[in-house]
Amino acid sequence: MPRRSPDDEVYYSPGTPEQLMAQAELTPLEPFPGTKRGWRARCPQGHEVAPFIHDVRRGGGCKRCNWRGREWNNAEKATEVMRAALLEPLVPYPGASQPWPCRCMTCGAEVAPRYSKVRHRKIGCRYCVKRP
Repeated sequence: MPRRSPDDEVYYSPGTPEQLMAQAELTPLEPFPGTKRGWRARCPQGHEVAPFIHDVRRGGGCKRCNWRGREWNNAEKATEVMRAALLEPLVPYPGASQPWPCRCMTCGAEVAPRYSKVRHRKIGCRYCVKRP
């Protein structure tokens, strides 16, 4: 794979640090500290973040707002993944790394796997997995 260069548009967006922060919809809370430190800023939703300018230059912004649409933070997609693993959730989505009480649609056992494990390992009920 060829190495990216500063001339690559995906890798590098030209502009002053203030312009880059405005494009990322971030309002600086302090003067620009340089490239070696995060720059404290606030997003339109009110989250306080401190991204490095090179991350903003590459298209970054508020991590909390950017993570909302991702699969591990989306209750509807998480429920679909659990149902595809033959697990019916019994409570609302608690988060990717928290145990999620479910009922196995195959054997009827109540189990509490973590969504992240089901998504990555493609394994649902711990009792059905042990069956030959």
